[in-house]
Amino acid sequence: MGRLLLIIMLSTAALARAQDFNVRWGTIGHRDQRLTVGYGVGGVQNTITRNVLDDSTLSTLGPLWFAYTADLDSVISVGAEIGYHELTGRWLSDDTNPPSGGRAIPIPYSKRTVHLAVHGEWTWHRTRWVTLSSTASVGYAIILHAGNNKPLDGSAPAYHLGVASLRVTGDVGFRIEVGYGYRGLVNFGMSFVM
Repeated sequence: MGRLLLIIMLSTAALARAQDFNVRWGTIGHRDQRLTVGYGVGGVQNTITRNVLDDSTLSTLGPLWFAYTADLDSVISVGAEIGYHELTGRWLSDDTNPPSGGRAIPIPYSKRTVHLAVHGEWTWHRTRWVTLSSTASVGYAIILHAGNNKPLDGSAPAYHLGVASLRVTGDVGFRIEVGYGYRGLVNFGMSFVM
């Protein structure tokens, strides 16, 4: 809980600093900032690295992500984001010793990943209501693992490459993106103009 609170506080401070910079230098107007919340399918940074048998009961949440984006001009946008992804359930693994002549006993399992990243967006087609773009994000992943005989907590680089993103623009916009990384192979969400 303490780590989550620290992450939220740092993210809020970073967003406030970015907005202050934009206002001070006059580079961004009111209509050029947006908040986006999204959900993905197939996030690659929360996969299991060990054997999972067919009768496991793992369930998935996410990846969920929240982003602040500011337009630098009509083509390039930059921002910051935070994401979350988890797997939970029962796990039958290599390192669970079955009783002699019996099957392994399922053990509770969870893997939770928090992503902190900066992102850029390049718009290659824009109309009044639709924007087509590509995105790239790079940052830091905090991994919390439970349910193994060996602890697997740690960290890793966080990344996402959005090959094609379609956004329906407006005060409330909708987006869908195909890419590879912690946001998922396909992700969709809503954006809100600030």
